Amino acid sequence: MKKAKINDIGLLSRRVLYVVIALSAIVFGAFFVVPRGGASEMMLTGMLIVFLMMVLVGAMAVAAWSVAARLRKRNRQTSEVATIPAGRISLGVVVAVGLIMAAGYLLSPGGSIVVNGGEYDNRLWIKTAGMFIIAAGSLMSVAVMFIVANYLINRRK
Repeated sequence: MKKAKINDIGLLSRRVLYVVIALSAIVFGAFFVVPRGGASEMMLTGMLIVFLMMVLVGAMAVAAWSVAARLRKRNRQTSEVATIPAGRISLGVVVAVGLIMAAGYLLSPGGSIVVNGGEYDNRLWIKTAGMFIIAAGSLMSVAVMFIVANYLINRRK
């Protein structure tokens, strides 16, 4: 089997991008244009949801394949780039983000909320949404603190 060249992979990537963009334009265009022409809006809503789920599952499959291929090909030695332990930093970031998300899930409230006049009481999804809000806020706060600290440190020099 012939190995793919870098240019071939780039060409394939661009073509897949163009296909996804074209399909997205068609599906979203149909969702916004066709109901005005008399078609059932419920049918097009289902089509939109199925399309978004297919794109999400495809992206997750490609990401999982990429991680698996990277793990198979990686060097088993310590990964240091210019005396910086890149492997340890990567592992530390993954563990820290995982801990922040777990803490966010545990700390987020799980009570019911009112959305558009209706009560929504699915505890799992309320806590999951809270987890992402807490994690995003925490990570943005940490980023702002590092930016300010870097500015203050470099201002003195």
